Amino acid sequence: WSLFVYSPSMDRTIELQVLRPADTSEPRPVLYLLNGAGGGQDRANWREQTDVVEFFSDKNVNVVTPIGGAFSYYTDWLEDDPVLGRNKWETFLTKEIPPLVDDVLGTSGRNAIAGMSMSATSALALAEKAPELYEGVASYSGCAETASPAGARYAEIVVSLGGGEVENMWGPIRGTHWVEQDVVRNAEKLRGKAVFVSAGSGMPGEVELRAWEQSGVAV
Repeated sequence: WSLFVYSPSMDRTIELQVLRPADTSEPRPVLYLLNGAGGGQDRANWREQTDVVEFFSDKNVNVVTPIGGAFSYYTDWLEDDPVLGRNKWETFLTKEIPPLVDDVLGTSGRNAIAGMSMSATSALALAEKAPELYEGVASYSGCAETASPAGARYAEIVVSLGGGEVENMWGPIRGTHWVEQDVVRNAEKLRGKAVFVSAGSGMPGEVELRAWEQSGVAV
């Protein structure tokens, strides 16, 4: 399914791509699945880079993925950005759409959230910001820190890739608001939830080594 939902906070209509449960005879939970830095409008998305459709085909869960939010960190920005526009994704995801999704899809009221790359950070942050909404959270290949020098630099690079100004997001880099958004510093807020965090080491693995061998490149 594709649902189109108007966001009052951002004053625009957002597409939600939906995978329905294998069995809809009774209410099912919702997994909010966030795309990578391009907001689902480039190849860094679940449908093009994973077997997500096939994987969930026999699962009894609604999978809801918003399209949009490129380079936004799916957070509420302090200021509108000349390039990236108005971003109030925390408001949209935690307040505006859950009641509508529950009503239209006839859900059980139980929710989890997951993200990859940029949104791997966002999923953890949203679970901290709306602890009553999500029972579980998963983070794949993200950088949870945003207030540390390395974490702040990573966020700055991601936002700049989209042409945005990172200080429009959270104010002066590594300032008070950045600390408030830092997932690691606020990890206590995840207590009691099911949490899965995964990130590669950056070292070549079996797939990379096999590809190099096939290409004839010396390893």
